[in-house]
Amino acid sequence: MKLFLCYEHADLPLVIPLVDILLYSQFDVWFGQKLQPDQNWKKDLRRAIGQSDVFIYTLAPLSVQSEWCLWELAQAIRMARPIVPVLLYGGVEPPDVLRGVPVADFSNGQTPRALALFMGGFHRVAVTLLPESAPPVSFTPNGIPAHAVPCTAQVAG
Repeated sequence: MKLFLCYEHADLPLVIPLVDILLYSQFDVWFGQKLQPDQNWKKDLRRAIGQSDVFIYTLAPLSVQSEWCLWELAQAIRMARPIVPVLLYGGVEPPDVLRGVPVADFSNGQTPRALALFMGGFHRVAVTLLPESAPPVSFTPNGIPAHAVPCTAQVAG
């Protein structure tokens, strides 16, 4: 199963344990691929999201504020990709479009309950939202997407 992991680069310390779980579980994770400055980032991100089976949206302090993360979420919604929100940090509120959607809660770490909910079947957590529910986003988000920043963190996979 191909997974697209949406995250903010500064949240990597919270994201890496999730990536380790996914890689250990033999998922094909689109994470840490380096987008080059001369690439069409939006085109490459759309392609990767479109080729994924599930879109994982990490809910962490910076990812929920990132224009690029919201842009990626909007693309996933428009492409009718199942979405799994994953709470990585307590007290973080999801974007409005994800309020009321089941969330895999890793805010207290990789507890047996969190792992069971997450790994027990994406079909119980993932939701597919209507394209018209996509959040309004800038055509050209500010900054750079996390995938365009070198990922120096080490994952166990």
